[in-house]
Amino acid sequence: MAITRDFDNKLLKRREMIVSVQAEKNPSMSEALDIVSSEGKSEKDLVAIRSIRNSFGTDNFEIEAFVYQTKDLKARYEPKPKVKKGGSN
Repeated sequence: MAITRDFDNKLLKRREMIVSVQAEKNPSMSEALDIVSSEGKSEKDLVAIRSIRNSFGTDNFEIEAFVYQTKDLKARYEPKPKVKKGGSN
């Protein structure tokens, strides 16, 4: 594991990170959350995973994530989960 990009965005009060990971299969979102929180030395509640990318034929993955300073900032800038319409059939 290695941090390939670590940018401190002062305007939005967050760290924008890209972490390189070598694994046999694609890491899940919860595994990626654990990796970024340990590499970024922050709490899991403050991390937002943006994407997990791979180059075809390799076992190297890039995890793009934002690490916010507070939970309020994360709630303000991260998109809300979609609510399904309609009732149960």
